[in-house]
Amino acid sequence: MPGEGAFTTMVRMSAARTTVRPRLVYLANLRVPSEKAHVLQTFKNCEAFSTLGLEVELAHPRRRATRATEGIEDPFDYYGVRERFSLREVPCPDLLSRALPWGLQHAAFLLHSVLFTGRALRGKDLSRPEVLLYTRDFFVATFLSLSGYRFVFEAHTLPRGPIGPWMRWLAEHSIGLVVITRELAREMENLGVPAERILTAPDAVDERWLEERLDRRDARRALDIPESDLLATYAGHLYTWKGIDTLLDAAARLPRVRFHIVGGTVSDAERARSRVRELGLANVRLEGHVPPGRVPTYLAAADVLLLPNSGRFPISARHTSPLKAFEYMAAGRPIVASDLPSLREIFENERSALLVTPDDGEALARGIERVLGDRTLAERLAGEGRLRVRSHTWRRRAEAIHRFALKRGAWSEVSSHEAEAVAGADL
Repeated sequence: MPGEGAFTTMVRMSAARTTVRPRLVYLANLRVPSEKAHVLQTFKNCEAFSTLGLEVELAHPRRRATRATEGIEDPFDYYGVRERFSLREVPCPDLLSRALPWGLQHAAFLLHSVLFTGRALRGKDLSRPEVLLYTRDFFVATFLSLSGYRFVFEAHTLPRGPIGPWMRWLAEHSIGLVVITRELAREMENLGVPAERILTAPDAVDERWLEERLDRRDARRALDIPESDLLATYAGHLYTWKGIDTLLDAAARLPRVRFHIVGGTVSDAERARSRVRELGLANVRLEGHVPPGRVPTYLAAADVLLLPNSGRFPISARHTSPLKAFEYMAAGRPIVASDLPSLREIFENERSALLVTPDDGEALARGIERVLGDRTLAERLAGEGRLRVRSHTWRRRAEAIHRFALKRGAWSEVSSHEAEAVAGADL
């Protein structure tokens, strides 16, 4: 019979096994807060992971605020996060600046990634079995793979150059890869990544968007938009591959339709304004960046929502899973989108969206006119989109990633040796 001391130790060992809470440490080399969509995506994923009972920490570098985000004190409130998690700001020199020549920007980003990752890991015991590291940054993932950490890499595109062997390396030295489109998964497999190491998990929407639907009339009143106006709205960034030039071409063809363009960095919005002035478009209004909590109002006010992605860029044609696609569907408004492989994974033509030829302003204009002139079609697209998006919430996405990580061996049990050490420390 073991003595009382040994029995107490056994009890403590058992308790150590059952009370250790699985942890997910998200390493994000990004500016917090930011007007960029990937920061919103990161916060929503961390919130969803925390609802699953995981102890979640988001580590990010200390960086200067941009003009669009100056004065924001609470990023959780800014991004509409209710289920708060741990937020750790990592002291790190801010080496990133648009003032640098283009070639030096890449070198600065690489150096910044190394410094951030090293400092985020310093003094932290993140190799324990109850800890899983997570990142969507290629350079951070590379650092983790070379250092022997257990992590999941969420890939949103394929880096340029001869990266096939390196993607296989990341797959072999990680728990697994999460990608956002089936096209991207196929490309990973063509590079030699085993299918069982890949999970396809498209982006998603906050389920509260489905619970708190805004009325069109109330939204227009809040934005001071006349009830009689025909309104086509785009909400998102203004990068070339997002199709802003195609959208402006369509606007030039539809002078009686009012176009709202919501979002974009300060510099991108200014370039778009210059283009609007050049074209003399009196029917286009650029709102610039608005807080995420205001976006639903702009979407609810619209008669049709636009997603004119270009087909000329792989990230657009095959790799993207736009947050706006799911937000549009949740808003319950008809959608006109580019007919691309990436978007066909989300939409079904003439069911949940009207798909038109990409990079063609005339085709986009015809699609807008058709939706505005056919109430039955508009109601079908809006209703089907809102129905389909219910399976694309952040919570469901987090559950899928959690199951994948568990299947791949994440969050393994505390070993007897470790439990004994914990128990011994308590005696």
